[in-house]
Amino acid sequence: MKSVDKGSYAGALLVDLSKAFDTVPHQLLLTELRDIGCSTEVLNWFCNYLSDRLQRVITYEEVTDWIMASRGFPQGSGLSPLLFNIFVRNLPRQCTFFQFADDTTLATEDPSLSVVAET
Repeated sequence: MKSVDKGSYAGALLVDLSKAFDTVPHQLLLTELRDIGCSTEVLNWFCNYLSDRLQRVITYEEVTDWIMASRGFPQGSGLSPLLFNIFVRNLPRQCTFFQFADDTTLATEDPSLSVVAET
C-alpha cells in the first residue's frame, strides 16, 4: 500500500509450496543445520529424529507396504516450519521476500510497470 501511495506499481507472487515438508531430503537438511552452526550433539539429535522413519499410504481401496522415509519430517510438529525455513533460507532474493512455513510471498515495487513485470 505504501508503494501505491507513492505512485509506484506493486507486484506480488504468492506461492504455497504443496507438500513442502514432505520433500526436504534429510541429508541436505542436516548439512544446512551444520552450516548455521548447530553443534555435533544437536546434529546427532536431528539425525536421530529424522532416521528410521517409515511411511505408507492408506486409501479406501488400498494400504501400501511400509517404506523407509528419506525425505520430509513429521507433520504437526512445531519444528516443521522452522526446519523448512532453515532449509530454504538461501533462496534467491531479487525482491522483497516474506515467508511463513511453506507460504511464500515475493513482492516488488517500482514507478515503472515494465520493471515490476520483469522482476
